[in-house]
Amino acid sequence: MLGGAVGFFIFHPLIMIVSHLMTAFDVKAGSRLTDVLASEFMASFSMTMMPWSIAFLLGGTAMGYLWGKNRELEAERRSRDKLQGVLEMAGAACHELNQPLQIVLGFMEQALKELDKSHPARAHLNIVMEDARRMAVITHKIMGITKYEIKDYMDDIKIVDIDKASGVGKEEA
Repeated sequence: MLGGAVGFFIFHPLIMIVSHLMTAFDVKAGSRLTDVLASEFMASFSMTMMPWSIAFLLGGTAMGYLWGKNRELEAERRSRDKLQGVLEMAGAACHELNQPLQIVLGFMEQALKELDKSHPARAHLNIVMEDARRMAVITHKIMGITKYEIKDYMDDIKIVDIDKASGVGKEEA
């Protein structure tokens, strides 16, 4: 609607004034340019100019609508680009983390099988094993990210909210 108002009240009279001044610049002796401009401005809103006025109103409204639509589409594109960047980084990070993580999990399982149940280091190995499995759950969630969701981290820093951004529920992970 703002585009319609701009088209109707600014561009329409301006174009009418310029076109009249360019085609018939016959300022009478003693007339001031401001009087001529005021006269042309008033003429731009006369009944004979009504079709042009309506055209500028509709055209300006259409331009305003399209400008707003363009801004919406641009915001959607930026959001998709952010998501694409998050997904690419997530995929790379998960791939790089999962390879050594699987090796750690394999060696931990092997060590726990070979270690006597009463060995004092067994409790520490179980903690390491549990945290390695937690890391596997996190990488699984990261691979399931489907939307761009952020949360406050500290100060003015924001980070991706893995739980909200991921389509993977706690029961699946």
